[in-house]
Amino acid sequence: MLAAAVAGCDSPDRAVSPEAPFDWEDLGPAQAISYQIDFADTEAVHGWVTNDVGTWEIADGRLLLHGGERFFMSMGPTVHFAGDLDLTVQTQWMRGSVTGGYGVTWRARVNRDNYVLGYGFVITAAGRYSVLRWDGEKPGNPPVFLIEWTESAAINPFGANDLQVIAVADTLRFLANGTHVGTVVDDRHSEGRVGLIVEDEQQVSFDDLDVRGFARGAASTEDP
Repeated sequence: MLAAAVAGCDSPDRAVSPEAPFDWEDLGPAQAISYQIDFADTEAVHGWVTNDVGTWEIADGRLLLHGGERFFMSMGPTVHFAGDLDLTVQTQWMRGSVTGGYGVTWRARVNRDNYVLGYGFVITAAGRYSVLRWDGEKPGNPPVFLIEWTESAAINPFGANDLQVIAVADTLRFLANGTHVGTVVDDRHSEGRVGLIVEDEQQVSFDDLDVRGFARGAASTEDP
C-alpha cells in the first residue's frame, strides 16, 4: 500500500535534519545548476533532510535506505529546484518487500500541515512502476496515481535499475534503464526539492544521483 510521505523529527546522523515548511519565494531567482553526488562517504549527504520512518547508512560508496513499516522513508538535499530538470539515479533492490515502491521524488515541499507535496516515480522489486502526486489535501496525505501500477519489461526484477525523470514545464517523462516507460502532463506542482524514497520494510541502495536544471539559492554542486 502506498502511503503518505510525511516529515519526521529524528535522524541517525546530525548532518541530516528533519524536513520543515518554508517559503520558496524567499530563495531568489533560479539559476542553472548541476547537482551530482556519488555517496562516497557521509559528507555526501551533509545537510540533507530525512524523516523518521526508516534508517539510512553509507556503505561501499552507496546510500542504503531501509524503509519503515507503513510510510515512505525519504531523504534528499535541500537544494530547491525551480522548473525544468533532468534527474537520474542508480538503484539496487537488496532485500525485503517486493510490492513496496522505491525511487525518486521531485518538485517536493512541505506544507504548513506538515504534509509533503510533489511527485514521485517509483518501481518495485517485482518489475512494476507507478507515478504519484501528493497534494496534502486529505488526512494522511494519500497519493494520487498519475500512472497506476504497470508492469514493464524495461525494469530488471530484483536487480539494478537506473531511473530517470525529465520534467519540462508540465510534461513529465519517465525512463527505466534508458527506456521510456511513460509520460504525464500535469501542472499541479512547479518546483521544489528532489529526494530518494523507499516504502515498506525493504532495503534499497542508491548511487550517482545527478540532477541538471535550475535551482534557487544554490550554486552547482559536485562531489570532490
